[in-house]
Amino acid sequence: MSMEVVRYRNRTRELVFGSGRVISPDLTYSHPRYFVDIESVGSVSLASLRRALLKASGKSRSHTDPILKDLSLVDLVVTPSAEADEWAEPSITMSLFGSGELACDVFVTTADSPSNLTDALQHLAAAYCSRQGIDLVNAWHFEKHDIDYHYVRITPTRRGITTRQAYDSAAAVYDLCQLFLGQEYSVSLVRNVLRAGRPELLIGQYETAWLECKSSGYDLASDHDKIELGQDVARFANSENGGVLVLGLKTRKDRVGDRIASVHPLSPTPAVSRYHKVLDSRIFPSVEGLELEVTADSPEGRPSIVSVFVPPQPDHLKPFLVTGAIVRGKVEGAFISIVRRREEHSIPIRPEAIHAALSAGRALLRRGQVHTEDDSGPPSLSL
Repeated sequence: MSMEVVRYRNRTRELVFGSGRVISPDLTYSHPRYFVDIESVGSVSLASLRRALLKASGKSRSHTDPILKDLSLVDLVVTPSAEADEWAEPSITMSLFGSGELACDVFVTTADSPSNLTDALQHLAAAYCSRQGIDLVNAWHFEKHDIDYHYVRITPTRRGITTRQAYDSAAAVYDLCQLFLGQEYSVSLVRNVLRAGRPELLIGQYETAWLECKSSGYDLASDHDKIELGQDVARFANSENGGVLVLGLKTRKDRVGDRIASVHPLSPTPAVSRYHKVLDSRIFPSVEGLELEVTADSPEGRPSIVSVFVPPQPDHLKPFLVTGAIVRGKVEGAFISIVRRREEHSIPIRPEAIHAALSAGRALLRRGQVHTEDDSGPPSLSL
């Protein structure tokens, strides 16, 4: 995709985007400040934006003076929609500093007092940013009317990216911080927290239809555990929305459900390749887009938490079968099992449903009336 450029009109102090959008500065601040929504500027080259903001600052080059280097010269506030203001979430302020660096400030939250929140936010964002090609500058806050406004400042380091890509990176940091602050969580937020090496932030959350946690790994020398691993992953594959299986988080049941109670690092460090091998041999057909990761139990810790991400699967691949079954605690290697999830619970697919689907499929095959995704695809049977 070709990237747009942005120009600066010196006479009117306007930013002119390739799409034809023209933005005038708000001069009520101590330095020029522009407001725009991400949909209007998403395809603009970030390098082009930096050059235009440098001209808007009235400077032709960066400063070496330590004071001027850290001074914001011009801001571009990027909001999530045309109707949103600068306090909408997430709004990202892209600031050009005297050093010539373009940084993104992510507004996180307000609080009555800073306590140790600034340090916690910086600690949280640091590990995530290091894995995403982002430089974490710092976390900071300012006080106004006894309220502290908290921000995280990052600098995208990848070359040749768009303003949208920079915005999305900053928005991901915002999402990560919101989980820390106790907001609703999702598969992507859980994965970001694990990648940041902060699994303890999940303590207090509940297992859901898309999240299952186990305090220990699987004994991959045991047929029993191989089948159990296959079934745990196949349950998500047979569900509507997929999910994530996390090994190394201990849960405790209460009146609401299974709540994450503590981090229980796996030892020794699990070998992802062995997990992949078991899943490839136990589940048929193969799960599309399956991802396994080993992440640290703390920012400075060792790799000891395993997560298995199962994206939503095409209907024509379902049901996913597991080679082997566990019947009354006994391994039956010649059996196959079909399992799926309903809400946070796992349920088996009933034998009569399997038989009905197979019978219907055979009848349609005989009549040549089987619907397929394409001419070479498998029959589309639903249970």
